[in-house]
Parts: sequence; structure tokens; C-alpha cells
Amino acid sequence: MPSGYSPQDELWWQDTVVLDAVVDAPPPEPVEPKSAAAAPKTAKTSRYLIIGLTATIVVLLVALAAVVLTGNASWSAAPGATTAAPTKAAPITPLGGAAPTDSATNPRAQPTTVDNAPATTAPQTTTTTVAPTTTTTVPALHDPCDTLSLGQTAKSAKGITLTCDIAGGASPAWLDENAPTAGSTCDASSSGYFGTTADGRQLLCARGIDATGSRTYTWQIPGQMSGGTHESGQPCNTQRDIVAKSSSGRAVLCQPSATSPHSTTGTWQSVPS
Repeated sequence: MPSGYSPQDELWWQDTVVLDAVVDAPPPEPVEPKSAAAAPKTAKTSRYLIIGLTATIVVLLVALAAVVLTGNASWSAAPGATTAAPTKAAPITPLGGAAPTDSATNPRAQPTTVDNAPATTAPQTTTTTVAPTTTTTVPALHDPCDTLSLGQTAKSAKGITLTCDIAGGASPAWLDENAPTAGSTCDASSSGYFGTTADGRQLLCARGIDATGSRTYTWQIPGQMSGGTHESGQPCNTQRDIVAKSSSGRAVLCQPSATSPHSTTGTWQSVPS
């Protein structure tokens, strides 16, 4: 009997209980309060739905960011659905430069720039200068020539250098390049034709007789020239007209009428060659 106890203590009259040895055991699981256990199961279900929706939104944002970074717009929110082939917008060509390419960030991108602007060509101005040339024809003295040949030179069959020129306002003709002087000799082929001196005076190559009785041809001053052109056989005024030029360039002289020598009306006659 332990000290301090007496046989009359009530403890000694109790049944003896043998207790099992105390061993280490895991702590008991906590018991939820009755208030928590009594909460409806719908609260837990709502919390799980919120967590699931949040995770879905995060995944969608990550996928959208990946699409933006890679430039691939073919991602579909419905993977099981059939989608059309992705189309890539044509790159916009900036003014004054080539179209940018995104091949560095997206190897599948192959931008193509098409220039539909019509090609322009700057207008070209061509200036043509025609220099006087020597013709290859063999004209005769006083043969007519056209205005396009003015200033051109040629050799006659006699070796005389001729120039296409206008003498005395007539039509262009092949004339002797050397300007005549009054009293100088002229060729028989020039008889009846006009020439112009270096100072612009009009001369006429006319036939004459020298002191020995030989026929000569010299440049003579014809006198007052009648205006316009006159043809052989046309009437003239003997008091007013002396010499004129025909349409062929040859000179015509106003001669008295053979039937009326005292009449003032005469006729134009060609200068004898």
C-alpha cells in the first residue's frame, strides 16, 4: 500500500483496471466543427469552378500572347472544329521604300511586293542640225533647184562651181559661185540670165561684138527692171518697160512692135543667146 493511503480509502475498493502501455501514435485527425461539416457541398463546388475558370483564362491569355508573338493567327479556340487554311495579309509597302519582311521572326512568312505602277519614260528631245552638203548631181548653169538645196554647191559639166541661190527675186537656180562684176566676161551659157554683184547689184549676161567683130559675152547693167515676171510675146509699154525677168529666170526685153514702130505698145522678147 502506498504511503499516504489507508485500507478504508474508497480507491482500494474499486476494480483493478489494467491499462495498455502508452505508445507513440499519429495525432488524431482533426474533426471539423459541426458548423463546417454542416455547410452545403455547393460551396466547395463553386470554389472549384472558380479555380478552373481562372486556370482556363490564364491558358487562353498565354496562347493568345504566343499567337501575337509568332504572327500566326491560325490558332483556333475550338481545336476539334474544322478551320480554313490561314491566310496571311499582304505586307504594305511604305512610300519610298521596299516592303518590310518578317522572315526573321516567322520563317514561314514570305512577303512579296508587286509594283503595278506603270513605267514612265522621260521625254527625249532630239535636235537635228542640217549642214550644207555638196550634191552629187551635175547641174547646168541656171538650172532650177529646190528651196531645200539652197546654199548647196555642185560642179557643172564644165567644172564651174555652182551654188543653189536666188538671183533677183526669181526662183532658186544654180548660179556661178563667183560673184560677177560689171564688164567682166560671162559664159555663153549664161547669156540672157541675171547675176548679182558682191554689193547686191543686178547684172545681165548679154551678147555683144568686140572691136574685131567677134562675138563676146559680158556682164552688163540692164537698166530699170520691171516688176513681176513677164513672158515672151506679152505686151509691154516701150516708154516705161526696158527689161524684166520671165518665170524661167531668163531676161526679156521690151521691143517695139514691128507693125507699129511708133506705137507705145510693144512686146516682151527673150534676150538672144
